[in-house]
Amino acid sequence: MEIAAKLFCRGYWFAEAMRVLGLHGRRELLESVVDAGLVEGLGSMTELLAECRGQIGAQVPRLRELRRKKAEDPRMCPFPPKARLLSTVSGLGEET
Repeated sequence: MEIAAKLFCRGYWFAEAMRVLGLHGRRELLESVVDAGLVEGLGSMTELLAECRGQIGAQVPRLRELRRKKAEDPRMCPFPPKARLLSTVSGLGEET
């Protein structure tokens, strides 16, 4: 049961881990398995959020710069205009 509970916790299925341990009368493992899994999961989520925040911090200024350049000179924009992009996407399945 301990291994099953650890695997449930690794998959962020904490409620299922607690249910299985309770069902089989292994409540003494709640603290050592589920609590440890919660701490590990919190650490992983905190790390993921920090990475996401770093990505946003890096990409938002670049997007602002691209929007400013597009407003100054639309021809220098590295992205096609929306209408041209939509016609390109909608024409993918059509023969020319």
